Amino acid sequence: MLYCQHDDYNIPKNFISDEELIAIPRKEYENLLRVKDKKDLDLEIVEALDDVKMGRVIGPFSSLSTGLKALKMAK
Repeated sequence: MLYCQHDDYNIPKNFISDEELIAIPRKEYENLLRVKDKKDLDLEIVEALDDVKMGRVIGPFSSLSTGLKALKMAK
């Protein structure tokens, strides 16, 4: 597992391989591990999951800086 507390991250390509990587705050990750049912999720997480299901997402990105630029332009 990779833990970082900096603004910039370098993630080795072999760490990601062919899988997708999602970065969320550790507290949210730990809450997700405890969830047994969708009704237990926070409303914001339910909305985010619906956004993913409906295709209202952007990415993946080749780097953090590319992702941040795309997020700034999407506002």
